[in-house]
Amino acid sequence: MKQLLERYFFGGVDPIRPWLLLRLLLVVLAFDCWIDLVAHGGRYGFNDFNVAHFAVLDWVLPTPSAGLYVGVVLLTGLLAMVQAITRPTRIGVALVFATYTYAWLMSMLDSYQHHYLISVLLFSCIFFPMPTGGQIFRRARPTRTEGWGGLLMAWSALELTLGLCGVDSPLSKVFGPGAAVGVPGWIWGARVAIGLLGALLAFLPGEDTAEEPKPEPKPEPKGEPKSKRKKGKKGKKRKAKETDTKPDPKPDSKPEKPEPTTTSAWAYVSFCISCAIVYFYTAVTKLSPDWRDGHALRRLSRTELFDAFEARALGEGLPVLGEMTPDGFWKMVAGGAILMQIVACAGFAMAAARDRMSPRLGAVTSAMVVAPLSFHLGAEAGLGLDIGWFSFYMLLVSAVVFAPASLLRTFSERFSALWDALRQRWSTAMETHAAGLHFTLLLAASSMIAAGWAIDLPGSLGAGVVAAIVVSASVVVHPRRGRPAIAREHALGGLVAALLFWVSIAQSDARFDYYRYVGGEYRRHQEPELALEAYEKANRYVVTPWCVYAGRELLECYRSERRATEVAEPRGLRVEQRDRSSQEEEMRRLVESGG
Repeated sequence: MKQLLERYFFGGVDPIRPWLLLRLLLVVLAFDCWIDLVAHGGRYGFNDFNVAHFAVLDWVLPTPSAGLYVGVVLLTGLLAMVQAITRPTRIGVALVFATYTYAWLMSMLDSYQHHYLISVLLFSCIFFPMPTGGQIFRRARPTRTEGWGGLLMAWSALELTLGLCGVDSPLSKVFGPGAAVGVPGWIWGARVAIGLLGALLAFLPGEDTAEEPKPEPKPEPKGEPKSKRKKGKKGKKRKAKETDTKPDPKPDSKPEKPEPTTTSAWAYVSFCISCAIVYFYTAVTKLSPDWRDGHALRRLSRTELFDAFEARALGEGLPVLGEMTPDGFWKMVAGGAILMQIVACAGFAMAAARDRMSPRLGAVTSAMVVAPLSFHLGAEAGLGLDIGWFSFYMLLVSAVVFAPASLLRTFSERFSALWDALRQRWSTAMETHAAGLHFTLLLAASSMIAAGWAIDLPGSLGAGVVAAIVVSASVVVHPRRGRPAIAREHALGGLVAALLFWVSIAQSDARFDYYRYVGGEYRRHQEPELALEAYEKANRYVVTPWCVYAGRELLECYRSERRATEVAEPRGLRVEQRDRSSQEEEMRRLVESGG
């Protein structure tokens, strides 16, 4: 038993899995913090009342405030993005784990249960292998064409995933009416075409740019110059023998590429086991009569997709199953959900050893990805649950854990080619010019601080300052430890993270949502002066004020009234402005009247 467990936890894992999983998880975490979690901070700190997730934290930690929560969340996003786009370190990932866990742990106002899981997964990531890209990709550097192909493939994957989940994507938002009111078929075709074009570019046969290994020059013997040295008989015989046994040179031959190796990654196995435990637990909790009979799912389902599915089952009938009764339909759906979670649990437990299985068993394990994918796509598109970005995390994790390593390696290699080229050119410039590293660090630190100031949220400036200090410390410490490459990467990564930080907040409704929550709290507490200030800022930062409604349900929001009207009128929907202008005027009248 002991040997079996040792083989399971310490057996070979293809290093591409922890390498890719860590980076993608950190990228999604960064945008989740900036776009989704910031808005919740408007409810923190009222009347100095708080209930932490564990009672002891109320004794040892300061009472949460809006500035503290927002600052910690923004700092988590900055640190996560720097680690994702550079060379991660254990200390850096540990800082991300600590700040993220503290953000949700400080108050029960953050009641998303999946935050526990994300913290557990981040803790496992601290102990992941930390190889460089050069150690992962044992081939010539991809060409620029292959790099653009990988980028298009990634865009297509993002478009298809968001579309299946019923969430806005760049194509549906810019060229279509939006995800919630029906995406035209040509947009789905464009999503697939982008992926096919990317695959064509990524896998086009091209010249291998790998350089021939150059033999090292042999040191000349000391003494007389080479021209004056005489060769003895033994030397001549040795030379003749070497010449006879040496194979004919083949100028057209290429160096043989070594096969990818595996590494021991017990933390990656613990990552998979943690996911398996969660699916097992959720399956067990759904064995209650309320769930098994489908009553809970019937209450939760409120989307047109599920309504159409139910109408088809009750009317025309489903393949194999035929026409069904309402109770039978919901029992079938509930039983399918439980079965999918049990299969997902077994799949994650098996996928931890995916890279040392036989080809046939490995193919069976990869096929089990259908269970978690269908469960989470169904939860997003069919149920419309308000569970944050949890489904996107698990869709991402499932894709990396279950996919064949060769596919992950090829995709990652081409996708990262463009960023690697930019990073190498900048790093070379920093090496060439003595002040290059210091200039880049100064630019990164100042950009983080400036972005924190410009965002105009409580705690945002503090997050920018702390992130600048952390990145500066990394850039100073790593060269002294003999790792100047990491210092250069972190300096450049800090600059890119600051830019993404500002764009994510400025081009989303995160600030609008935050200030409207604050205004609502002050309004309920009958503090019109503070509510007026919050509503003024909310209306200043609204990005998509014109929204399309079906009854009382908000479907889509747009930047212009014309665009919203074009979408709503053909479908018999109505357009309303969702800013807080009426609330702002109400609070202004109260302030002026002294009420």
